[in-house]
Amino acid sequence: MKLYYKIWVSMYNNILKAQNNNENIALLFSLLTISFTNIINYFFICFVLLLFFKIEFQFFNFFNIQNKFLSIIIFVCAFLLPNYFILVFNSKHQILLSKYNNCSSKWGRNYFLISCLLILLLILIIYLYPSYFNLKTNS
Repeated sequence: MKLYYKIWVSMYNNILKAQNNNENIALLFSLLTISFTNIINYFFICFVLLLFFKIEFQFFNFFNIQNKFLSIIIFVCAFLLPNYFILVFNSKHQILLSKYNNCSSKWGRNYFLISCLLILLLILIIYLYPSYFNLKTNS
């Protein structure tokens, strides 16, 4: 968990600088950013499992909810709420900020960029070699 805390503190500090030291906005945006990055990583893992091991996941239709918007909100909350309880609940963020404040500011940025690049790389590989993944091409 130490690495995860360092990543979040790095994101928080970078966002805090960008938001002119507005702590509330930095807390909200850092929580949203790390949750969004977790969602990207979840999709990457699901795609890898699907493409290489043929294991399928049901992405948005949890609890058989017919309303897609509500289903997406529940999906996002499935990542946002655990991050809230891990990082913010009971003022834990203040403890984390004082403990890891001296860590490199590159942790959060690198985590986000690598996560985005991995999913884009996977999409590019699928696009370039669809036959390898038993996908049909429109020729």
